[in-house]
Amino acid sequence: MGYGEFDSRRYESLREKIQRECIIVYEPEKCYNGYTLFSNYRSTTFYLMNMEGQIIHTWITRPAKIGELLPNGHLIYGHMWHGMVEVDWHSQELWYYPCTQHHDFAVMPNGHIMVLCGGMAYRAEKRTNPEIYKYGEYIPAYFIEVDPKTNEVVWRWEADEHIEELKKVGVKFPRVPNFPRAPKLLDVFHANTCEVLPDTTLGRKDSRFKAGNVVFSYRNLDVVGVIEKETGEIVWAWGPGKLDKQHMPTLIPDRHPITGDPLPGAGHFLIYDNGDTRRATKVVEVDPITEEIVWEYSQKGWWCGGGLGGAERMPNGNTVICEGGTRGRLFEVTPEGEIVWEYLTPYFDGWALTGRRPSAHSIYRCVRYPTEFVEKILSSPTS
Repeated sequence: MGYGEFDSRRYESLREKIQRECIIVYEPEKCYNGYTLFSNYRSTTFYLMNMEGQIIHTWITRPAKIGELLPNGHLIYGHMWHGMVEVDWHSQELWYYPCTQHHDFAVMPNGHIMVLCGGMAYRAEKRTNPEIYKYGEYIPAYFIEVDPKTNEVVWRWEADEHIEELKKVGVKFPRVPNFPRAPKLLDVFHANTCEVLPDTTLGRKDSRFKAGNVVFSYRNLDVVGVIEKETGEIVWAWGPGKLDKQHMPTLIPDRHPITGDPLPGAGHFLIYDNGDTRRATKVVEVDPITEEIVWEYSQKGWWCGGGLGGAERMPNGNTVICEGGTRGRLFEVTPEGEIVWEYLTPYFDGWALTGRRPSAHSIYRCVRYPTEFVEKILSSPTS
């Protein structure tokens, strides 16, 4: 379902104003109020922001794009293509694990960290397999589960060992590049999601979605799916012919992981669909049992381009969306598609700061934290 028409010119005309005020829309009575964590793509600062657009805390980091705030006020984040890092409230490094981390990670209930690895073209691992790509090398995609107390890898899963399973849902191998000349190194998978499923009603009814299984997303294959952790088998996959360069499929849990409040849409996947080929971006909610789209947010003319973005369901039924692209736009919509909070960041991303894309404000992903969670951290002696 479309919700009005999107006018990209509006945001560029607002840029000067937003650099002073930041917030375009804020209707407190309609929002899920809290604090938002984000970092500009490949930048060295994480921001914790209130609903009025005021930055209440920052962490200075290595180049990154995705992080998670822990209950003790520590930040765990991915050092792009290099490793995983944990810092305290004052940005002091407490833990570092070297690996080709990129795009995503997940903090598990047992304290372990599930990490998406393989790197990107800038710092990639390289492999050769003519059944996957016959014109040269390709970038692999794999998960590792790391025990941060020992730095031991206790579980590992490789995407290129499961191409036969991907073929069953319509993914074609070997891959043929959509370029005039075949590159020597191809990003076959472009994995961009790492989620460990929580305990849910869905998972107790259908073991494909049981707690501990792992969600993947291969952007360049237009497919998302679930891995059974015990066997390593892909037990559910969806997307070819329906998705278009998607990001961040996330299973809506029964309850908010921090507050315990029920979440509308529990048991469905929320997916940010970039729409690079069709030149139209949308957020879709998919019932994994029927494989039908049951809710969609889109606007005529809304296309973000690039390979970023995500969406998160709130207890009041709203959805917080990180637009991706280069505008640096975060917003919150009601189930009816009304924008009730909208933020346009004045901060530049890492590409802009190095001069490669001078006007880019990209944000890869954001997380909305409940007010009580953050205020408890702010009132602790360490902060």
